[in-house]
Amino acid sequence: MRVLSIVHQQDAATGVFADELAERGAELDEWVISEAGPPDTAPHSYDAILIFGGGMHVDQESRHPWLRDEDELLRDLAERGIPMLGVCLGAQLIAKALGARVGAIPSPQIGWFDVEQTPDASSRTCRAASRASSGTATRSTFRRTPLRSRATPFACRLSAPARPRGESSSTPR
Repeated sequence: MRVLSIVHQQDAATGVFADELAERGAELDEWVISEAGPPDTAPHSYDAILIFGGGMHVDQESRHPWLRDEDELLRDLAERGIPMLGVCLGAQLIAKALGARVGAIPSPQIGWFDVEQTPDASSRTCRAASRASSGTATRSTFRRTPLRSRATPFACRLSAPARPRGESSSTPR
């Protein structure tokens, strides 16, 4: 499996995810999107994409113009059915690319949280991510490490299960 890690700053890199991928025999390429031009290999040629955090906010495209290009890239990857996992800013960027409203929340959410797939999360993208996995992710897959955040907390709110832009609710899956 070939995985691309999109990193927004040097101190918010792939981290413990790189260790897990290495243990599973995956080939990992890291791309610092804020500092480099396009990666050597086209992002859509990877089996999965990881998108990580950074000190910027999802709505700061005027201060970080490359965020516009990343939004377009993430929409394209979703439309192609490439499995993606976003962490912190990365999750917000995916949600925005899929049409969610992303904005500030009143208090921070810091650390690792248990999540589960709900019945509404049965989109093509979620199923593609499940198929691409070489095993079942569980709470013990990654070390639960407390994180500190200096940034304004943001959250994503979906009015319906997410789907790539341009795909209607009547599109067969």
